[in-house]
Parts: sequence; structure tokens; C-alpha cells
Amino acid sequence: MAFRLVLVIVLMPLYTWSQQSGPSIQRSSIAVHLVAFHFPQQDSVLHQLNTTHPLTLGLALSILKGVTPRLDFHATIATSFPEFGKHALGEADASIRAKLLQSSPGIMPFLQAGAGIANYTGHFGAFFPAGAGIQLNLSTETFVLLETQYRIATGTWEPGHLYYSAGIAGVIGKKKNTYIRQHPPVPSVHPPLPSGSKDRDGDGIPDSLDACPDIPGDATAQGCPIADTTHRVLLNDIREKLKTNAENIFFETDRYTLLPASFKALDETVRLLKENPQLHLLIEGHTDSTGLPEANLLLSQRRANAVLNYLIQQGIDEKRLSAKGYGSARPIEDNNTPQGRSRNRRVELIPQ
Repeated sequence: MAFRLVLVIVLMPLYTWSQQSGPSIQRSSIAVHLVAFHFPQQDSVLHQLNTTHPLTLGLALSILKGVTPRLDFHATIATSFPEFGKHALGEADASIRAKLLQSSPGIMPFLQAGAGIANYTGHFGAFFPAGAGIQLNLSTETFVLLETQYRIATGTWEPGHLYYSAGIAGVIGKKKNTYIRQHPPVPSVHPPLPSGSKDRDGDGIPDSLDACPDIPGDATAQGCPIADTTHRVLLNDIREKLKTNAENIFFETDRYTLLPASFKALDETVRLLKENPQLHLLIEGHTDSTGLPEANLLLSQRRANAVLNYLIQQGIDEKRLSAKGYGSARPIEDNNTPQGRSRNRRVELIPQ
């Protein structure tokens, strides 16, 4: 009954968390761990074999794959030698880890629970691991995993025990790149020019109807080159999406810590940047006029940097990003009203 109670307590929040927006889905990774088993029961077989060393050290190999933005699948194989080289204790388990709200893109605490099987000198037994840990992101493809678990055993030869792990992990496989498919231009037939009409660029479209009178173009693009028109339409569409995303980026009051409500908009921005590899982004930070101008300038720069760092953590090349804080120098509303001050406290995402 004890292990069932622990599993219920750990697993009940998982479904709710899995449906919420949060950090990007964990990319497939492989990790190597230094592990330690602690068998506290004095009457256990394994403890009696290793009474001088309560912690039995070993090694483990694990794989990690994201299932949803909040849930990851984690499988581990671990081994140690309680009798100092005579017999190996082997354990294998599969678990689900639930990511908790993160305070910054570089730190990810989580809860974990699952099921596993152990073998020692031909004896098999099942166990149920439950615990917590933290993921420390060193870069976009490398991170450290620190875990602590209590492994609830069902057999008699292996008691419930503590399990500690410290590992280094790396992403496997290549990131998928999405490119915009370019369609070939559709040729158009230009009707004869009306008598007396001018056509400086010679594209068959009279200057009075030509949006680009000095550059040869196509009638389907109002006299402009099709490639330029396609790019302009695409950029306008991206600009509108980035404007919406920027309006949904929020920070703690008078701080530059991103609120969890911002992650959906930030992840949508990551998706746009990955789908458009030619796109660069300027991140502007702005404040209202409350407080000292110097403090507002510093706060706006730090908020812009927080957004930039989040995008880098999610795999965007920092060469495509820049951040600039303007403090209260560029208001878009009147700072004398609460509504105006609220509108002036903002981040802007400007495609380049």
C-alpha cells in the first residue's frame, strides 16, 4: 500500500501539467551517471554484504525523450558490486518525469516515478522508483542531471532503498530544419499599353498602374518583382505574429524574471525563427516612467536579455539575435494613466 500511495501522490498532477504550455519538448538525449545505492535495513542481504560501506557505488546509462512540453520518458540501466567484484547488482527501470515551473531557462526541476526490475545472483525482484531531481542546462545540447529516489521493493531479498545519481547528458540526433518552399513565378501576359502611356522600366505595365515603375516586374505583383513581393508579404505576416507574441510576454513586477505565462508566446517565437532560418530578430525592452530613468534603462535591458537568453537556450543561434533596452524613452501611451503605463511596460520583437 505504501508504494501505491507514493505513486498516486506523484502521478496525479502529471496529467494536468502535461496539458499546460511550458518549456520546449525535451530532445532525445543519452546520459552517463555515477550512482550510489543505500540499503538502510540492517537485516537485508545486500546491507550485510557491505556493512563497512553503506553506500554502494556504481555506473548507469540512461536515455531521455520528451513526450509533451511537461512530460519526459526516462529509462535507466544501472549496475554496482556490493560484494566488491564478486557479483553484480543490476537494476533497470522506466519512468515518467514531470517538469515543474522553472525559474530560468537554464534550470529545470522535476518529479519522477516509474517501475523497474532488479537482479542479484539470479534473484529477480520488482521495484517502483519515486523521487525528484534537477536538470542544469550547460548549453543547448549538454546538461547535468542530479537525482534522488526512493526505490520501493516488492521482493524479500532486496529491501526498499535510496538511489542517488549525478550524470552528464548530451543530445543525440540532428535538429529538424524547416524551410519555406518557394513556388516558381507564374508568367503573365501583358496587354498592349494604352496610347500615350509611359513605361519607364519596360515591363509592359504603365507607370500609372506600376507599384515599382523603375524596376521591371510582373502584373500579378502590381509591377514589382515576384520574389520581392513574396518576401514582403511573408515578412509582414511574421511581423504580425511576433507582435502578438510580444504582447504575451510577462515579467515579475520590477524584475526581469520571466513568468510561466510567457512560455507559450516565447516557444511560438522559437518556432517562427526555426521555420525561417534567414530571419534575424531585434528584442527591445521598454518601461513606463515610474522610478529613476537609470533604473528603468537597466531594467529594460535586462528584460530584453532575458528573452534573448531564453531563445538561445531553445536552440536559436545567438548571431541571429540582438537585445536593446530603451527604458522609458519610447512610450506608446500616456504615462499619466494606469492603462498607459501598463502598455508602455513591454517587450517588442522586431524581425530584421
